[in-house]
Amino acid sequence: MSSIQSQRSSKRWWTGAMALVLALPVLLSGAVSAPQTVEAKAAISTKVQKVKAAGRSFTVQTVSIPKGTPVTVGLAKKQVGQTATLPSIVKAYGAQAAINGAFFEAYNGAPDPYGMLIANGKVIHIGRYGTSIGFKEDGTAIMDSLRVNLTGMVTTPEGKSRSWYATFINRTPSANASITMLYTPERGSTVGFKGVQQ
Repeated sequence: MSSIQSQRSSKRWWTGAMALVLALPVLLSGAVSAPQTVEAKAAISTKVQKVKAAGRSFTVQTVSIPKGTPVTVGLAKKQVGQTATLPSIVKAYGAQAAINGAFFEAYNGAPDPYGMLIANGKVIHIGRYGTSIGFKEDGTAIMDSLRVNLTGMVTTPEGKSRSWYATFINRTPSANASITMLYTPERGSTVGFKGVQQ
């Protein structure tokens, strides 16, 4: 999941490309449209406890979240391909809790996420890397590797059908790449790079 950065980059500590934000006043993912009740909000709890793993003891902060709590993808600056501190993402979405997610390129290029992002029932980023988590309408969590193929058909002015495909959605292409991309409003008003004219 996205990045609590290593000590190589203390400037970007707690910086992320996205977060899974919990207990919004209204669920943004579209699975449930009812506002959170006071009781449901109060049911989210945190505590600090000691756990043992691999023969060692660790102090961890845990968050208990009832099944069915509204969640959504919270994007840095509400756009794909941006970074922001985790607290600022939480504040932007009015979340009660958040988990960093999706890993992103932090050192060698555009801060695009690595993983698949789906929000409001719409694929907003194809990264072709890692495992995705999703939630059914009843709140059951599902984790799996998702592979999305994006294809379509257009008709030319002459009436001929032409097929098309896109390899990625809302990513920055590598230099000199010969690749097809689809950009949506979730990328923002600009794609964030200059193209090369052919």
